[in-house]
Amino acid sequence: VLDIYGSEDYPAVHRLAPIRLEKIQLGGHLGSTQVVVDGADHDFTAYTGTMAQTISRWLDSLTF
Repeated sequence: VLDIYGSEDYPAVHRLAPIRLEKIQLGGHLGSTQVVVDGADHDFTAYTGTMAQTISRWLDSLTF
């Protein structure tokens, strides 16, 4: 699981981030992580490239 959100995201997204992270960790998959994109809003306006790079790096890090 990759939980990716922006530092300027909706308040509810930030409020629930610790709960999502806890669930990710309880899942036990070492490749699962949570990433905050600094400056990005909920739609990643002007940060789509950063979002894509983050997702690509995460996918590349996975081993099956």
